[in-house]
Amino acid sequence: HCMNERRATQFKRSNFYIGEEFQARFIAQFCLLMLIGSGLTVGIVYLMARRSTTVSFANGRVGVHTTADYLLPLMTQTICIQLIIIILATIAMTMLISHKIAGPLYRLKHMLKNLSEGDVSTPMTLRQGDQLQNMASEYNLAISQLNYKIKKVQTDITAISEKTKRMEEQSVRVQIKQDLDDLSKMVSSFKTS
Repeated sequence: HCMNERRATQFKRSNFYIGEEFQARFIAQFCLLMLIGSGLTVGIVYLMARRSTTVSFANGRVGVHTTADYLLPLMTQTICIQLIIIILATIAMTMLISHKIAGPLYRLKHMLKNLSEGDVSTPMTLRQGDQLQNMASEYNLAISQLNYKIKKVQTDITAISEKTKRMEEQSVRVQIKQDLDDLSKMVSSFKTS
């Protein structure tokens, strides 16, 4: 229980902006899509309403206008207000959604850095609800297999080392011992669990 709390605290997001460029581009593209959609809506309704007329009563006067001219100011105001609300909601939602992708990618980047430094002891853990859970599982499987193979090589090196102590010819023993020392040095650069 305490370990789970520590792990949750360890992976608690301290910076809400991860991959700022990715998130900004994602939000901008989504907002642009909303803007284009709103513009198309106004344009289509305007074109469809050009051929009809509307009678209006304002300030004691009766007026006859094309429906398009009558609706255009109302639609523009309504869509502008709607667009502002939708863009703000879109920014919030895309921040959350993109964060569920950018966060795991950020975590993977750090895990791969550790792996390049020889650390095969740490599995990749993501928060519940984050995307790319399958990728984390595959990474953990690869780390587990690497861990097993490195331990096997370490065990084999120890066994061969013991066998060389019993060899008759001194020069062969020295050469094998040197080769084993080199292998051991290479394998010991990996951190295993």
